[in-house]
Amino acid sequence: MKSIGNYGWTQDLAQEITKEELDAGHVPARVVAEHRQGIVVHDGNEEHFLPNLGRWLHGAREERPLVGDWVLLTEPYPHVQRLLSRRNALQRGSKDMSKAQNIAANVDIVFPVFSCNDDFNESRLERYLALAEIANAESKILLTKTDIYPEYGLFLERAKKVAGDTQVLAVNAHVRSQLRDIAESLPPTRTGIFVGSSGVGKSTLVNTLAQTHLQLTKEVRESDSKGRHATVSRSLFRLPFGGLVVDVPGTRELVPAMRVNELPRTFPEIEEWIRQCQFSNCSHVSEPGCKILEAFENGELDQRRFRNYQMLVI
Repeated sequence: MKSIGNYGWTQDLAQEITKEELDAGHVPARVVAEHRQGIVVHDGNEEHFLPNLGRWLHGAREERPLVGDWVLLTEPYPHVQRLLSRRNALQRGSKDMSKAQNIAANVDIVFPVFSCNDDFNESRLERYLALAEIANAESKILLTKTDIYPEYGLFLERAKKVAGDTQVLAVNAHVRSQLRDIAESLPPTRTGIFVGSSGVGKSTLVNTLAQTHLQLTKEVRESDSKGRHATVSRSLFRLPFGGLVVDVPGTRELVPAMRVNELPRTFPEIEEWIRQCQFSNCSHVSEPGCKILEAFENGELDQRRFRNYQMLVI
């Protein structure tokens, strides 16, 4: 299965397939696109379109195989026999956490993408970083349109203030030489995903990295700095240098579907202050010895960042 290795196939996944399944001619494939009518999978040699039929593809959308997933196919007329184990799944939810929507599976690194204009938003950036942390994926922040907005240094500093140890890159998405760090983060078989609002340059990044036109792009509206949807389905592309990247429709509002007990990578200073509070069950409202209140008073922590943290943790 050397060719399927180009799509991230691993020995751990191979061990999931039983001898009986191999003897029956079942073959693994990766979901490379999702459409309303069905999914597209690649078995390392060719693509197959699988319409929304059968128990795997006819159920609720959030339960179907999603882009980045591995499935086992029957031969010679492919349909999904079963879904293989997911290493992770990126999921977005509503603000009240009442509903989850799958974004992509088996992602190694998340690239939050922002334009250097009114699209940039610290709270949304923190939520993207939390999305990656909850999925146990790496992250790298991208600021685009530096050719249009010469004052991009201001946005670079704003991003670094909330980025922690996460690298922040300011790039012109049309210039391949400026995307070297991105390419180096996506060695062969590694999967990344670009997330961000419409019009920030996600599809342009894909096209430039691929050195060909894979995705439709649209310009941002000058009236309000907001973009128009170019990507209309979730797709996974294999890049010339071997890495893989997922492009998804833009979304301005994204909240991780799962709340967790802590987010030490996204909010390291808040987690440290909470550990230092005098009471382990401190509500950070009026208790004596509260390090969060002390940080507010000292100007070390702003209310916006802490409210965002509270929305993401249990």
